[in-house]
Amino acid sequence: GRLGLTDVRYIPISALEGDNVVRPSDRTPWYDGPPLLELLESLPADRADADLPLRYPVQLVIRANGSTADDFRGYAGQVRSG
Repeated sequence: GRLGLTDVRYIPISALEGDNVVRPSDRTPWYDGPPLLELLESLPADRADADLPLRYPVQLVIRANGSTADDFRGYAGQVRSG
């Protein structure tokens, strides 16, 4: 295709009901592939950037309301290298 993708997979999921997210769903008897988590865990890790310095762009800072630690900060992002 135009994007140059060679291995495209489709998984029918419902995060609301958990269908095919962690376990196969009885609601999709026509789908015989793996659930999402199983597929993600089976994909090879890209090791090309493993020897580079750590790069972790922070996309979101999470502050817990009602936390006992007033200075709690959680950071969400994706490790890009390292």
